Amino acid sequence: MLGVGLPEFILIAIAALIIIGPERMPEIAKAAAKAYVQLRKAGDELTKTVREIDPGPLLNERKSYASKGAAAPVETAPTAGPEPAPKPADTDDGAKGTS
Repeated sequence: MLGVGLPEFILIAIAALIIIGPERMPEIAKAAAKAYVQLRKAGDELTKTVREIDPGPLLNERKSYASKGAAAPVETAPTAGPEPAPKPADTDDGAKGTS
């Protein structure tokens, strides 16, 4: 859970009790719990929606790499670099050294 263990949680709870105060602590905790539940519902709904979408062959390819324990290759678009300079044409028409 985000790397928060029992000691960290206790420290956060004590700090919240000192900052917020014991009077407002129950209402803040209730609001935080509601927000957490709403966030979980939204996350679950998003997960459900994503699973309903047909990912096509790309997902199957990534699954095959994952089952092998290897990272899937990342496809990149070809880069458009500068074109090489054209080679000079041979203009040997027999007239050498004329000036």
